[in-house]
Amino acid sequence: MEPILRCRGIKKRFGGVIALDGVDLDLSRKEITMLIGPNGSGKTTLINVTSGQYLSDGGEVFFEDTNVTDLGMHERFRLGLVRTFQIPKAFLRLTVLENMVTAAAKNPGEILRYASARSRWAASEVAATETALHLTDLLKLGHLRDEASSKLSGGQMKLLEAGRALMCGAKLILMDEPAAGINPVLAHEVFSHLRRLTETLDVTLLVVEHRLEIALKYVDSVHAMANGRIIASGSPNEVLENPVVIDSYLGR
Repeated sequence: MEPILRCRGIKKRFGGVIALDGVDLDLSRKEITMLIGPNGSGKTTLINVTSGQYLSDGGEVFFEDTNVTDLGMHERFRLGLVRTFQIPKAFLRLTVLENMVTAAAKNPGEILRYASARSRWAASEVAATETALHLTDLLKLGHLRDEASSKLSGGQMKLLEAGRALMCGAKLILMDEPAAGINPVLAHEVFSHLRRLTETLDVTLLVVEHRLEIALKYVDSVHAMANGRIIASGSPNEVLENPVVIDSYLGR
């Protein structure tokens, strides 16, 4: 099966600093792939270039059958390539369900000229609500639908952000440290729910994560980075046992 994402020879510089030095990367569909590596190895920069937050200085990015190399972040977003952040950005005064529904893609009720014509948007609103109800159940947030999102725990907030990405029509979600800042029990819950997403829906995840002791049991494949390059790829065990990866983490 054709990979959902292909990066070929991606390069990125910041002044005299080479952040990405010819990165090649393939992502298989409906899998969780993790990027690991020491701080400064290029992981977040690769996420930023892949999402379109930064444009590359060389190489190409293909999402499904489309060359998105020169497309901005909002254009890639419309195609289903969605990025989430380490600090979630929910509407804190809205309920969990309202946060989900406001993220629905192509909702005609959000178009000013249709706002007063209920017949134009009522059916879409019902469909968006039904989708949001299903996704909150899948993410184990159903019991919190009517709670303000400000009352969610850190882990629940990360799941809400994943749910909002799915409401936007995400096919590939790029996640920056979904387990950051939450206790180990909740971190395992977050990853188990993300695992359920890939098993239940047509969605793929690329995750940057430092907490390897938690994340590794939930992912399908791992790419290790160092000095702006991918130095090893494979199953979690293969990558962690790779001498080059061990040396990069130990700084030898």
